[in-house]
Amino acid sequence: MDEQFNKIQSPAELKALPLADLKKLSASIKSDIVQHTSVNGGHIGASLCCVDMIVAMHKVFETPSDSFVFDVGHQAYAHKMLTGRRFQFYKLRKENGISGFTNRSESEHDAFGAGHASTSISAALGILEGKKINGDSGFVVAVVGDGALTGGLTFEGLNHTGELKKNLIVILNDNRMSIDPNVGALKDSFEKEGGAENYFKQFDVDYWGPYDGHNILNMIDVLQMAKQHKRPVVIHLHTVKGHSYQPAEKDKIRFHGCGPFDAETGNAIKSPDAKQKYQDLFSETLTQMASDDDKILAITAAMPSGTSLKKFAKVHPDRFYDVGLAEPHAVEFAAGLAVNPGVKPFVCIYSTFLQRAYDQLIHDVALQNLPVRVCMDRAGFVGDDGATHQGLFDFAYLRSIPNFVVMAPKDEAELQNMVETARVYSNGPIALRFPRGQVLGVPLPQKPKALPIGRAEHLYGDLQGDVLVLAIGTPVHDAVKAAKELEHDEELSVSVINLRFAKPLDEQMICDFAKRFKAIVTVEEGVIAGGVGSAVLELLTQKKILKPVHMLGAQDVFVEHASQDRQREVAGVDVNGIKQAAIASLSDEIESNQGATVTKLPIKNAIR
Repeated sequence: MDEQFNKIQSPAELKALPLADLKKLSASIKSDIVQHTSVNGGHIGASLCCVDMIVAMHKVFETPSDSFVFDVGHQAYAHKMLTGRRFQFYKLRKENGISGFTNRSESEHDAFGAGHASTSISAALGILEGKKINGDSGFVVAVVGDGALTGGLTFEGLNHTGELKKNLIVILNDNRMSIDPNVGALKDSFEKEGGAENYFKQFDVDYWGPYDGHNILNMIDVLQMAKQHKRPVVIHLHTVKGHSYQPAEKDKIRFHGCGPFDAETGNAIKSPDAKQKYQDLFSETLTQMASDDDKILAITAAMPSGTSLKKFAKVHPDRFYDVGLAEPHAVEFAAGLAVNPGVKPFVCIYSTFLQRAYDQLIHDVALQNLPVRVCMDRAGFVGDDGATHQGLFDFAYLRSIPNFVVMAPKDEAELQNMVETARVYSNGPIALRFPRGQVLGVPLPQKPKALPIGRAEHLYGDLQGDVLVLAIGTPVHDAVKAAKELEHDEELSVSVINLRFAKPLDEQMICDFAKRFKAIVTVEEGVIAGGVGSAVLELLTQKKILKPVHMLGAQDVFVEHASQDRQREVAGVDVNGIKQAAIASLSDEIESNQGATVTKLPIKNAIR
């Protein structure tokens, strides 16, 4: 391949190329995407399918004067490469590298950040209207994946677009996939002749297409016409997910977002000591339970692969529901199911995406005290997906909702017990969160056993001593290791309680132990503000137990991309961080008539 195309990384350089060379530029960018994602992992399929359209977009429009708004930023790798970041892609999704999504703080060419779906039309319409108010004649282009059309926000954006009748340009990137194949009546309608046109005309939005989304020259002509159009228009493009890289075209689901792989064969590169993933164990456990309990139902929002519920769907197809990319509906649907006596809906959504259904959790599930089982995958630090996907807020927002039970396992054995706890619990809503990644490798129970609601366990140490560590979820085993090292190296007496439940807390155990220790450290993979440590502090204050309290967790910043271990290190929720907090807690002086002392350890190198 001609070396000149490997060096192009600005809109000006692209515009200087003759039309006949744009296909070669596109090919070089696709090659770069394959090479970089093979090393770092990333969203290869969606990015490859958008390269040709992005080349055409940058040929026709002038960013940043014109604005591109991508629905889910992982479509935008080519855009990032063509706006000054091509030579930084070797650090894609790495600490101090570039994000896998559009990011306003990263480049003026990223008009709007995007990590969650269905946002682009509403945001783009707002940007366009703001430009008009400021006398700015720049164009605005929204790129929406067809999977995002099932999200209610897309409907709301289209409805307003048709009312304002401004010249918003919407590119419908139709590769017939979300992560998994698209589902729902809208998909079926679009596959019929005239279906898409009829849909968009209901919003008084013009419809052009469908066109070949890999024919660059034709797309340039269409986009030039769109610039002259005085009304909102949807340009429907048919694309192929993973375009031009055969392994990604063949296995569209695995190559949506993947870890490192061999670029020649497409085979995944796995560690020889790789263990089972939490999501797989969760799905297998629920599937087995459903074989014995015919009232169990599983619901997901366009994530049967992401949550591993495809396993459940194969065994229990009549009790599995993929509702499409529509988290509020998933939770609302589960609430409706739970009205029926004995029905046990398990709604399974990544922690970061559950945020989209916050109102349903409060108003429709908790207020009516319905026994919906909410299962949150990828809770806590998620690593290289970065700020848009961190599962750090669920402890704080769920524990603030009346009637909810909230729990998190320390390992895979406790995960199975908590799934059983959720199965048998019928007094109201219950939430279970578990981390991204591999299990620890502890033995599994022969048969999962339900836990007493709100009961913690004293996991390690004496009944009185120097420091009491109250941990929940992923950091629990690190807390035990830290206690043992402090005992050996510093001659400190450290005791560890596995809280298991963020709500309700085991008030009796916490208070009894707190009275017998000099200081307390709380540890969680969640935000400190309003999190589990805050709940402990509220309890101790209410009971007038006056001890120094160090709260470890995510600080009041958005945590950017880095490895999960690095994110835990920075937050201080790893072994060394817990040890430092325990030692520091003993140096705090507190008078008997003072309240609890809250210390947030400083972060030397914030992940930004």
